[in-house]
Amino acid sequence: MADRTDRTDSVGDLFDDAARRRRGPGLWPVVAVVAVVVAVVSVVWAVVGRGGGQTGGGPSDGPAVSGAPSSATSGGPYVWEGMSLDEIEALLTDSEFVSGLTEEELAALAARLVPEQAARWRTQDADQVVEVDVAPGLDRCASRAEGVNQEATPEGVGFSYPHTLEGAVAAAAGALRYRLSADFLDDEVGARTDPLVFNGDTLDTARDWAAMTREAAGLSGRVEPLDPDTGQAVAEETYYAAGYPRYGAYKILKIDGISPLSLGPDAVVMTWWLPGVSGIGRLENLDGVRVWGEVWTAVVQWGYISRDYKVQLFMDGGAPPLLDNTRTNVSYGERAELLGPGWCVPLDGIEEAIPGVVKAGR
Repeated sequence: MADRTDRTDSVGDLFDDAARRRRGPGLWPVVAVVAVVVAVVSVVWAVVGRGGGQTGGGPSDGPAVSGAPSSATSGGPYVWEGMSLDEIEALLTDSEFVSGLTEEELAALAARLVPEQAARWRTQDADQVVEVDVAPGLDRCASRAEGVNQEATPEGVGFSYPHTLEGAVAAAAGALRYRLSADFLDDEVGARTDPLVFNGDTLDTARDWAAMTREAAGLSGRVEPLDPDTGQAVAEETYYAAGYPRYGAYKILKIDGISPLSLGPDAVVMTWWLPGVSGIGRLENLDGVRVWGEVWTAVVQWGYISRDYKVQLFMDGGAPPLLDNTRTNVSYGERAELLGPGWCVPLDGIEEAIPGVVKAGR
């Protein structure tokens, strides 16, 4: 049976362009993709925002919203004049107010907000550090890997993340947990879960990745290990696959938030390193289950229609070999030694064994 590295290579042709980016000019092509996506989202949102107020029965069909500018042609003064950025963003949580804005008011609001918002997100190269040097060069930052989503599937895959930086970080971590799990390989689960987690090329190719991985690992469509001679499921065996962001670390590469109505970043490019497992084993014998560590770069995009963060692009890259490939609960010191400076463990990062985690020792 091929190991997990072999399976990753076997489906690499699906993302040839992404692979060339990794070998070529680094992440700048990814950043360019993000810039285009964010620009398109901003235009779409402006249209949606105007259309929402023109639909029959909408707020613009009735009296002016309390506190909103009374005339679209007045050129001001506007209700937000003199407000801070935080105060304006609080005002924009009022959907009735937002849907009542005219095109001129949207333009005026953009002129007021965009420069300050862009500066806020684009100068924030990393998440807020809450604990310096949990190990030399490795900090603990304010975003959590788990428990941020407001909804989850029956399998526990999170979705409905808040429009905040923590929401984006957790959405990437949650998407990775799903992408590296046995549930991802089950087409029945994937058909209803993929659209909640992925977008764009990542969504379009998800089932191809799952099918190729199953074939390479000798699994049925329901992720059952198959006897290579008979093709029948082996009842005593289980395919184990999981990734563990709480034992990992992340690095934020770029943050964009250029829509005048965004309350958080529209797109975040980040890299996650995390350990995990894959392979066929039995309850009494997990020798066939391999422990690995991998680096994944994700472009996480906010959807103004879905009101959620989804992964627009995944790229898996090379990673240094684990110092100890017998356990998944990698210590902070080992993470620092493997990754070097500039990485964060999530706020809920941990070293101790978590119940239910495969091959978590001591």
